[in-house]
Amino acid sequence: MRTYELVLVLKTSLTKDKVKNLIGEIGKWLKPASPQGGDIKIIKQDELGEKELAFKIKKETRGIFLDLKLEGKDVVPSDFEKRVREEADILRHLLIREK
Repeated sequence: MRTYELVLVLKTSLTKDKVKNLIGEIGKWLKPASPQGGDIKIIKQDELGEKELAFKIKKETRGIFLDLKLEGKDVVPSDFEKRVREEADILRHLLIREK
């Protein structure tokens, strides 16, 4: 099993429901398009709260921080990073593979 950690900084204008929907969308993005591959699942999610940013990101001075733990047999789908970058409500992200 491979484990990953995904840290997201979201816009503060998002409601709790929108954050929950966004996490659901991220879960869908982690499922590969090929039927023979397994998928990566979100096993733990922590909302670290709203914090002041060190510098402005997309004209935002505050952000909602989320920490997601991912686990699966396969690697992260190649288009996942592209989808995260294109999502307007995500200011920054960091995806790392844990040992």
